[in-house]
Amino acid sequence: MKTFKLYLFIIYAILGCPEKINSQILQGEWRDHLSYSFCYRIAEANNIIYCAAQSGMLSYNKETGEIQKHSKVTGLSDVEVSTLAYSQSSDKLIVCYLNGNIDIVNLSDGSITNLSDIKRKSITGNKSINNIYIYNYFAYLSCSFGIVVVDLEKEEIKDSYLFGENGTTIHVNDATVINNIIYAATESGIYTADLNSPNLVDYNYWSRIDFLPEFTSNYSIVETHNNALYAVYRQSVAERDVIILIGDENYSNWSGQYDDTLLNDITSSNGYLSISGRERIIIYSPDNSIYLDIILYGVHHTFVDSESGVYIASLISGFTNHPNNIDIRYMKINGPKFREVSKVEAKGDRIWVSSGGPQNKYGHGAAYSFIDNTWTSYTFRDIPMTKILGNTYKCAIDPQDYDHVFAAAFLYGIIEFKDGEVVDVIEKDDLEIFDDIPDVVDLRPVGIQYDDQGNLYILLSFVSRPLVIRDHEGNWTRPELSDALFNREGIHYSDLLITDAGQIWICSERDGIIVLEEDGSGNYYSNSFILKNQDNNTIAKAYCLNEDNEGDVWVGTDNGPIYYSPYNIMNESDVDGYQIKIPRNDGTNNADYLLAGEAILDIKIDGGNRKWFATANSGAFLISENGMNTLHNFRDDNSPLLSNSVSGIGINEETGEVFFATNLGLLSYMGSATKGFSEYTDVYVYPNPIRPDYNGVITITGLVENSIVKITDISGNLVFETTSLGGQAIWNGKNFNGRRVASGIYLVFLANEEGSKSHMTKLLFLH
Repeated sequence: MKTFKLYLFIIYAILGCPEKINSQILQGEWRDHLSYSFCYRIAEANNIIYCAAQSGMLSYNKETGEIQKHSKVTGLSDVEVSTLAYSQSSDKLIVCYLNGNIDIVNLSDGSITNLSDIKRKSITGNKSINNIYIYNYFAYLSCSFGIVVVDLEKEEIKDSYLFGENGTTIHVNDATVINNIIYAATESGIYTADLNSPNLVDYNYWSRIDFLPEFTSNYSIVETHNNALYAVYRQSVAERDVIILIGDENYSNWSGQYDDTLLNDITSSNGYLSISGRERIIIYSPDNSIYLDIILYGVHHTFVDSESGVYIASLISGFTNHPNNIDIRYMKINGPKFREVSKVEAKGDRIWVSSGGPQNKYGHGAAYSFIDNTWTSYTFRDIPMTKILGNTYKCAIDPQDYDHVFAAAFLYGIIEFKDGEVVDVIEKDDLEIFDDIPDVVDLRPVGIQYDDQGNLYILLSFVSRPLVIRDHEGNWTRPELSDALFNREGIHYSDLLITDAGQIWICSERDGIIVLEEDGSGNYYSNSFILKNQDNNTIAKAYCLNEDNEGDVWVGTDNGPIYYSPYNIMNESDVDGYQIKIPRNDGTNNADYLLAGEAILDIKIDGGNRKWFATANSGAFLISENGMNTLHNFRDDNSPLLSNSVSGIGINEETGEVFFATNLGLLSYMGSATKGFSEYTDVYVYPNPIRPDYNGVITITGLVENSIVKITDISGNLVFETTSLGGQAIWNGKNFNGRRVASGIYLVFLANEEGSKSHMTKLLFLH
């Protein structure tokens, strides 16, 4: 009875903090934070509506109302979905991508077969797959170079049809089949072929319909509806899209209503004909009456399901359901509004993400916050007065008020957020301290950071006197500095760092580093130096700065990372940094600099003093505390990472979740290190209890930095011992012999390095 009561005590203790456990992914897991606002194509399968989106796919279960997102994190093979279609005969969903990649999703068991033949094939020009037409057990893919036929039963590519002049490639926009004749709408007219022909790979079996208007021009759409063939071409003189009906030897203009400025799609679905224009959708019922007439912008595809429900994929409205001419249901997934992301800033459990910068000056004006597992998007529509919320680059979170944030908006000024609102946009003309800056230069903030006292420092590029300070009382200054480098205009600065000791480090892309110290009365001492390592090798470019937990300053360069000891740097006339050398272990004494040749665009330090590096072309690296071991190199071919081009990294200090900003969007990975705490006031274990079907790691978090962790069974036998990475420890559930521990209650004993603080918690194994 005592044992039973103790088990109940553990279970009740676990249930006391379910919100913390449920709000986190497990260590080693990934999740996406992608924009699903740009939608392209709809398909229905087994009472579920699927929608192709820029970053992946959405699904809507009509019975349960559940909306799910599907991405590379959840099993898709790639990003940038271009189109999709459902094959009822094989019960499979075909998902195609802009780079030619293909996924076949078997809906009966959820398995995915990837066909990467087109993606891997060397083809001049792009490999985009524009549309899919299902006929029997085959999928006919309209590609930028021809038609590819996929056998859905064998799940393999059967044929490729290149029927341009003399068998060359030809851009195919759309295809359909009627009476066993395939029709292909191409950049130079409509081509046909008999599917019973012995060899459609031979271009001689294809012919162009020459009785059509402007028959060599671009035809964007072909569609079969009620055994009639519809087509769309762009009338060159009037510059409008025209719908025609094609007969055996003639054609006629279609007499129905439609917006002819630009037609994005015509779809026949469940007896309805949907015509999607630039600004208007008209849907015709099976009796040819108008079923729905909607004014809507950015629509790419309209689909009427088996129950006469209307679903729309739009570049503006996203994935929507329209029960009538008035009501709209938005199928939204919480995430950033746009996929463009640049840098990530974290403080505590608050995450802020920017969207632009010098490399993306005129991209979407937006900033994003991730608080309590909810994304908030601040876009160009969220503007105070008449000012523009533009191209955000880097963010700074007030250490004294996490709800107070500033963002550096390259070419657009400085944006202030408070309590979830945009409260101000500071432009060049708003402060006298900017009067000397030419209009053609404007404000180009490239660095922004708070110090511990709540003073905000901002670094401007391309101007003399580039340092701007807003003190904790809100007063703005732009100090005069004696260093000659500060008095030069046109220098491309790249980053700013305020160290724990109060030094100000300023990084220029090509002109070296400046270090400042303030004497307490507003005067600054400075030292500037070019980047060179211990072997006297100079480094051409520098992109970013950060300070590790030991006080060393790391610089991300175009030839890997280099670090400096800041303690006597103000007194050194010849400053050398240190690049870690990694032995080749090939029988020689040769070694290579850590990440030599890699452009390091961002550096973040985790709770275990390990270094995360964002690279321009090779993904993200996690390097051990001493720099000698690569613990992870996440790339697009070995992980869910969307792209090898990573511009920013941020780490949730409380959970260890690592966020990666790539050129294709944002996603995160649950790391193993967090910032250490000063007391054992918020310790918890997850998952807990550990159930029989769970084979992952167990995380003990909320610890004092570098805690000694000992785990024993209920009898006091030691089964595991480790030291926490910052404020978190990981256990694989196995004892010292490598065997999974038996069912029962286990005690977790915690102590700081000095032994002056301790704590005990429990966890439960169930087998």
